[in-house]
Amino acid sequence: MWGLSESSLPRWTRRRPIWLATALTLAVLMACGGGGVGTNGTGSAPQGLSVGTVTGFGSVIVDGARFDDTVANVLIERQPGKLDRAEVKLGQGVEIGFDVDGAGTHQGVARQIQIEPALIGPVGSVGLKTLTLLGQTVQINTDPAFGPVTVFEPPYLALSSVKPADWVEVHAIAVPAVAGGQPSWVATRIEQRVPMASARLHGAVTGVSGVTPNQHFQLGAVTVQLSAPVQLLTPATPLTHGQVVTIFADPAAFDPVRSVLTAQAVRMRDRLASKSPAAVDDYIGGVVSGSDGLNGLFVLDGVIVHWDGATVISGGTASNLLDGTYVRVQGRFDIDGSFQSHVIQLRNVVTEKAAEVRGTVTNWLPGTRQFTVRDVVIDATSPSIVLENFNLALCGATDLSNGQYVVVDGVGMPSGVRAQNIRCENELAVPGAVIERSGVLSRIDTVAQWLELTLSDGSVLHVTWNEHSFFRETSADELLNGKPMQPISVEGTWSGTGASAVLVASKIKLGL
Repeated sequence: MWGLSESSLPRWTRRRPIWLATALTLAVLMACGGGGVGTNGTGSAPQGLSVGTVTGFGSVIVDGARFDDTVANVLIERQPGKLDRAEVKLGQGVEIGFDVDGAGTHQGVARQIQIEPALIGPVGSVGLKTLTLLGQTVQINTDPAFGPVTVFEPPYLALSSVKPADWVEVHAIAVPAVAGGQPSWVATRIEQRVPMASARLHGAVTGVSGVTPNQHFQLGAVTVQLSAPVQLLTPATPLTHGQVVTIFADPAAFDPVRSVLTAQAVRMRDRLASKSPAAVDDYIGGVVSGSDGLNGLFVLDGVIVHWDGATVISGGTASNLLDGTYVRVQGRFDIDGSFQSHVIQLRNVVTEKAAEVRGTVTNWLPGTRQFTVRDVVIDATSPSIVLENFNLALCGATDLSNGQYVVVDGVGMPSGVRAQNIRCENELAVPGAVIERSGVLSRIDTVAQWLELTLSDGSVLHVTWNEHSFFRETSADELLNGKPMQPISVEGTWSGTGASAVLVASKIKLGL
């Protein structure tokens, strides 16, 4: 454990976070139906910020904190300066700009969700429990007691499925160096990607030398070289120790012998002014490093976190705030860029739910006792699993079946979540419940933004969509011009009741 003094803390300038500014640019390019991507038409910054790992869905759950995502714009930057619409998945790293939830049922109402992979690029080597990518070591976690379990997206099923030279997208939590070694990452999600023009690295910088744009610094185990004509995706401000950056580079520009990477583009990230002046708490999740109990501070993802006698430490005591501990902190950013915590929640399977998923049961396989909720695979094979509220009056059955609305509490596994408790609920009694319906497309109007879905019982469901809706592997025009009676599935929330009820889509995807 090492100490930090107040004089060594970086003093970053307050400025609007670049991803919000870029999102505003995207709104001009992608405008449809009014409202900007960056501000959702309000013209103001969101009131709060949450940075962490997706650990479930009810709306979207980040390190145990719940955010209503029904009106959120979801974006990702896989290549420099190119923002794409995306969908939120279990284990992803995210930054959420949110407003206060007037209903008080969530920590906030998300306006923007920026998906933030830690690494994208070609795999160098694969071991029993680690892989390397552009000089960075990535560990695999299989134990929920130590944080989110690494999720593998098919075709990957485990680390053994990953091969050298595969392009992958890695979402991960930064972990501190041990015994003089190099910092590394613990993966929370790994997906296969097609080769891209640029690889991507993300993290907090150390050892900064030189003047922008001719600088070099450490990013984990790699020395990053900035030199003209590097593309600066943010205004040219001096890099400081601990500042978070996103680097884009040609993989061929990595020198494995010297562990040096020459950057093509750099985005200097500033999370410090990413909300309005409203008195709303922010959230940061991650793994503790630089713990200094004497001075009451530690570091999370490059941010100095202060705590004192007034800070509530839930799930443990100050003696538990050691390097490598997985936590979620709640508090406020100070003007110097540090974070004053009000609450520190120790995240483990004893003190909090490791994973939680709420939604409609689909793809139920009685023989294997597996099913899907919100695109998350659920394993219900445990002999000690608890089933609550399963009765004919509420669920239409005393066991699981397709179409039921359930709340699943469990722990992560490589393919999704291993259920420990499953509770059946009436979806109409759950405010803002995200439900799923599948059927065949019978009619569509791309101008008025609605479609009709014929369900398996022959009934017709009216579905609308808006600028926040995500189309997976299709688009409204492709559905309009495609073959008739295409099978599709829709996730969304109910608007209205009875015969006038309409499903407002958050996601429309091909297939049942």
